[in-house]
Amino acid sequence: MAAPHTARRGRQRGELRRYSEVPPEVDGSATGDRTQRVPARIARSVRSIGRGLAAPGVERDRLLLLLKAVVAASAAWGIAAVVLGLPSATFAPFSALLTVRATVVQSIDQSLRYAAAVLVGVTLAGLVELPIGPNLPAFVLLMFLALALSRIREFGGQGVQVSVAAAFAYAALAGATNWQQGLVRLGWLAALVALGCALGLVVNFVIAPPLRYRHVASSVHFGGALLATLLSEISTSLRTGIPTQRTTDFWRDRCEAIPESLAQAQQTIADSAQTMRINPRRLLMRQSSSLDRYRTIVETLDRAVGQCVTITHGLASINTGEYPSGDTAEHFLLLYAGFLDDITKAVRILSQLPAHGNKHTLRSLDMVVSQAWRSCHQLPELTAEQQGSWPTLTALRIDAHRLTEEIAKVARSFEALSRGE
Repeated sequence: MAAPHTARRGRQRGELRRYSEVPPEVDGSATGDRTQRVPARIARSVRSIGRGLAAPGVERDRLLLLLKAVVAASAAWGIAAVVLGLPSATFAPFSALLTVRATVVQSIDQSLRYAAAVLVGVTLAGLVELPIGPNLPAFVLLMFLALALSRIREFGGQGVQVSVAAAFAYAALAGATNWQQGLVRLGWLAALVALGCALGLVVNFVIAPPLRYRHVASSVHFGGALLATLLSEISTSLRTGIPTQRTTDFWRDRCEAIPESLAQAQQTIADSAQTMRINPRRLLMRQSSSLDRYRTIVETLDRAVGQCVTITHGLASINTGEYPSGDTAEHFLLLYAGFLDDITKAVRILSQLPAHGNKHTLRSLDMVVSQAWRSCHQLPELTAEQQGSWPTLTALRIDAHRLTEEIAKVARSFEALSRGE
C-alpha cells in the first residue's frame, strides 16, 4: 500500500520544488493565537511577492494583475474627478476594476457584458423614475424590473450590475431639479462607465498581458520526465532478473498516475491559448508560439503511457508463466531493458522538443527512434515451446512495437513540419 503514496509524494515533490519553504506552524491555542498568525501570514505574503519578482509564474501574474488594477483605477479616478471634475466620479474606477482581468480576451468579454448591463440599468432607471418621480413605488418597480433583467444569460456574471447601476442612476436622478438635468446626469453616468472600461482595456492591453507559453513547456516537460523516469527504473530493474509481483504493481500504480499530470498539461495548453488571443506580446516572441506541437506531444505521451500500463501488466504475468528454459525470460528481459533505454531517450527528447525544436534536435530524435526500432526487432520471436503456457513474451514484443510506432509517428510528423518550414 506504500507504493501509490510514494508515487504521489514524488509528483508533489516535483511540482512544489520551488515552494519548498514551509510556513512556520502556528499555535492553535487561544493565548497568543492572533499575534502568531499575523506575522506568519505576512511572511507568506512577502515570500510570495519575492517569488513573483524573482521568476515568471503564478505569483508574478498575480502581481501584474494587482498592478494593472491599481493603475487603471487610479487613472480613471484622476481623469474623471481631477481633470474633468465629473459628479459620481467613482463610477469610472469601479468600472475599470471590473474590467481588468487575467487575459485580454477576458477583459474584452467582461467589459462588453458590464457596459451592456450598466446601460440597461441606467436606461431602466430613466424610464421608470422620470415619468413617475422619485418615490417608494418607483424604486420598488425599478428593482423588480432590474433584478428580472439581470437574469438574462448574455450578461453572465455581470448581470448583478443591472440592479446596481439602476440604484445609482435612481439616486442621481433623485437630485435632479428637472428631467433635462436628469437626462444629463444619466449621460454622465454612461460616460463614466465607458471611460472606466476603456482605461481598463488599455491598461490590460499595454502592461504585460500574460503569456503562459513557458508554463506550457514546463508542464509538458514534467509529464515527459515522469514517464521517462519510470521507464528508466523499469529498464534498470529488468537487468537484475524477473520482477516481483509487488514491483510490477508499483510500476503500474505509477503509470496510472501519470495521466493526471498530462491532463493538467492539456489544461495549461488551453489556458495559454486563451492568453495568446489578441495579445500584442506574441509579436515579441522569438520562438514559435504555436501550441499544436505541445498538444501533439501530450497526446503522444498519453498513448505511450497506455502502452506502458499494458507492458507492466505483461511483466506481472511473467511470474505466472511456465518456461521450459529457465534462461528464456531472463534473456528476453535483458533485451527488453535495452529497448526501454532507447524509448526513455526518445521520450526525454520528445518532451523537450518544443523548447529546442531545431533540426539538430529533430535529427537526434530520429536517431534514437531508429535505434529503438533496431532494439525492438532484436527481441526474439519465441515458439510455442519456448513461451510455455502463457504467450506473455510475445505480447510484450507486440507492446514494444506499438510503443515505438507511437513515438516514431510523431517524430515523422515533426520532421515533415520542419522541412515545410
